Amino acid sequence: MALTFGYGTEYDPPAPVLTVAVSLPEGAAAERTEQISALCDSGADLTCLPAYLIEALGLLEVDEVQVEGYDGSTQIKPLYAARLSLPDSHSHLVRIIPISSGEALLGRDVLNSLRLELNGPQRRLSLL
Repeated sequence: MALTFGYGTEYDPPAPVLTVAVSLPEGAAAERTEQISALCDSGADLTCLPAYLIEALGLLEVDEVQVEGYDGSTQIKPLYAARLSLPDSHSHLVRIIPISSGEALLGRDVLNSLRLELNGPQRRLSLL
């Protein structure tokens, strides 16, 4: 059964977003969970979360990676481990890159594990 969500109207033009729950990857220590609306960004290799949320949850740095921005500039960024729980009740262990904006991005590391349908004219995102 498909789960359907409206596009986020905070974007112009409206864009596909999903509300995800973010927590520590460990089961017992994952008592603290934060919900955030994340833009489905098929142009992002990895999922990105606001730095303030990474700090608030106490996510642990596990590695670093060289990233390239849309303008071609590169930089080294830390990677953090987290558990993302999606509206379809699936959870994913992911590596997170911090970003300075207050916006979260769901990258292809998560999107490629989902069956999505985007209906732009009706501004709907469905998880199939």
